[in-house]
Amino acid sequence: MLVYHAEQYISSALTAALFASFPFFIAAYSIFLLKSEKPNIYAWSGLAVGFSGVLMVFYDSLVTSEFVLLGAVLVVPASAISALGTIVLRVWYNDEDFTLMVCLQSLAGAVVIMAAAIIFEPLSSFRITFLSVGALLYLAIFGSVLAFTGYYWLLKRMKVITLSLLAFITPVIAVGLEYLLLSEYFLLSPRPGRCLY
Repeated sequence: MLVYHAEQYISSALTAALFASFPFFIAAYSIFLLKSEKPNIYAWSGLAVGFSGVLMVFYDSLVTSEFVLLGAVLVVPASAISALGTIVLRVWYNDEDFTLMVCLQSLAGAVVIMAAAIIFEPLSSFRITFLSVGALLYLAIFGSVLAFTGYYWLLKRMKVITLSLLAFITPVIAVGLEYLLLSEYFLLSPRPGRCLY
């Protein structure tokens, strides 16, 4: 929910760049909760190099955007919470059926988001359109069910710190999709009326 709210102020590409702090939270939590996979100096060095690359790509937007602070306040805690959830799953629930976990997680998320929408959003903004239904189906199928099923399947088979490096790939994909689907150039000013960068 924090990430969705942040994307009202910053672009999905910049959100992904800020969420790239995820592997650092994974590494930090591993020191205390997952000592069998505790990161060594090489892992920390690799994380630093990878994150530096993400920051270099997004540097201009990070220093020029008036909305980055608000986005960071929302996205970085989301990254920390997500990393903690991943570590908890790995430590205490690694032997559980991951398809059941995806179902329960999706159900819990749907209940919380629906409740928040009813409380905080005006009823007049609720519209059923082809675009809204399509977006909902895409997020439900590809962004939730398939993505998390695959993620939990990999979590059982890979080191958690290695899997967390996916967060370094996401910003590149987000930039490419923004360019292809929204015709947005990351380092240029946003279109009038849109709070992107």
